[in-house]
Amino acid sequence: MIKKQVFYDTDCLSSFLDINDWSILKSLFDEIIIPLAVYNEFFALGTPPHIIDNLNILVDEKFVKVQELNPFSDDIDNYLDICNEYELNNQIPIGEGEAQAMALVISNNGILASNNFRDIKYFVDKYKMPLLTSAYMISIAFDSNSSKSSSTTEYISKYSLEIVTLTSSSGDTPSKLGAIRRIVDPSPVNVVQ
Repeated sequence: MIKKQVFYDTDCLSSFLDINDWSILKSLFDEIIIPLAVYNEFFALGTPPHIIDNLNILVDEKFVKVQELNPFSDDIDNYLDICNEYELNNQIPIGEGEAQAMALVISNNGILASNNFRDIKYFVDKYKMPLLTSAYMISIAFDSNSSKSSSTTEYISKYSLEIVTLTSSSGDTPSKLGAIRRIVDPSPVNVVQ
């Protein structure tokens, strides 16, 4: 079980809410935190009703905690720094959810959960933020077979997923990354190691 606070962006959490199965999340975390902007994004983006229903279930269960930026901490300064630097470098504003999640990670020495590499990579590198993706969480569960409601192998087969292990190198340190993709043909699942 991961004990550090994990702050989710919309894309990462919605990948589990969309398939109506968050058993892997519950096997890995005691709770997850979403910034208020992420919570609001679920309602502002024309999100399918079943995703909103699933989010509300997890909020009611107190598994998902909605957190506002604290104006009496570094949250606001971190948030403004991220927004300003992103817009300066890219000439467009960053998403509110990504910016608030990263600000909370920095302020709380937490972990970022996001699949949005394009918008977050620069800040993940700059602040040396630990990062979890949906794919990596499923890969961790697969490796440890820690899913409690069903075996992770059944989970992967049920949703026609393929786990691929990739190797990345930042500097001289290689690291293992999990990648995942849906298989169009739901015949037997290939696991590449």
